[in-house]
Amino acid sequence: VTLGWTASAGATGYRVKRSTVNLGPYSTVVSGWAGTTWTNTGLANNTTYYYVVSAVNAAGESPNSVQASATPP
Repeated sequence: VTLGWTASAGATGYRVKRSTVNLGPYSTVVSGWAGTTWTNTGLANNTTYYYVVSAVNAAGESPNSVQASATPP
């Protein structure tokens, strides 16, 4: 599953969070990611994964993005 998002002004990195439950709770799967795309490998087929992304900088963390979902075939 490859996620992409729009850069956030002032962000120094991004935190990607994932759940197998719609609307969470989410667990952080990568933190401090510098880019605006990230690929999640090693997922189970026919399982729906739910993702949110937040921006981080020295001042803290933004609210989560809108949730996205994907189901590997």
